[in-house]
Amino acid sequence: MITVTGAANTTAFYSPGAWKGGKVWVSSESVCPVPDHNLEVMHHNGDDGKHYCPTGFLWCPDCAGVADEPEPYECNRWGE
Repeated sequence: MITVTGAANTTAFYSPGAWKGGKVWVSSESVCPVPDHNLEVMHHNGDDGKHYCPTGFLWCPDCAGVADEPEPYECNRWGE
């Protein structure tokens, strides 16, 4: 894990997460209680009720951390 404290006295944590047999770097504002994070695809539903993916991001609901989703993207439901 890498810990970085900025000039505004905010701390970011960077730690590896497991995704589809590989590793991704997850950034969060807290230390995750789950080893390798509990990563899920970050979906986006627009105000029109349609699903707009891929977003290109993964997220961990346990620490609210985010990571870049490597291609190929899991969800490709643009405008459905």
